[in-house]
Amino acid sequence: MNRKTSPRPSSTVATAPPRPKDGPVLVDGKIVKLTPGGRPVLRMRDGRQVACRLASTIDAGWLRAALAVGSLDAEGTYDAAAGSGSIWCVFPGPEHADVAVPTLSFAASERIALRCGKSSVALEKDGSLQVRGRDVLTRGSRSTRVSGGTVRIN
Repeated sequence: MNRKTSPRPSSTVATAPPRPKDGPVLVDGKIVKLTPGGRPVLRMRDGRQVACRLASTIDAGWLRAALAVGSLDAEGTYDAAAGSGSIWCVFPGPEHADVAVPTLSFAASERIALRCGKSSVALEKDGSLQVRGRDVLTRGSRSTRVSGGTVRIN
């Protein structure tokens, strides 16, 4: 069967470039400091600086310690209409390899478990604590005290 096809008419209408979407846009830059309230300040590539919220997966204590060494590359979002941003990812440089926080705290409503190979420590909400390992050492440079309702050795 032979079909006739007609060529498409050529369009001479110019289309406008897409408008940037309203609301937050992806940005990257450097975290250069913390505000007095503890919010990170992101210096974007165009030089603007904006105080941002910090994702809960980024430890604020570590960030404070890392900024004492130098700025950090970061990515996040910026909402020009609101004049605010959020940082959701940081990229530490080699100069940050040894950064450690002075205090590290964990909180959970049910259980905290640390595990490495055959060793583990578990804290339960009922107050029980389990320490397991092939060799367990307890040492006190001044004193070591074991107390409890019943203390069993072997």
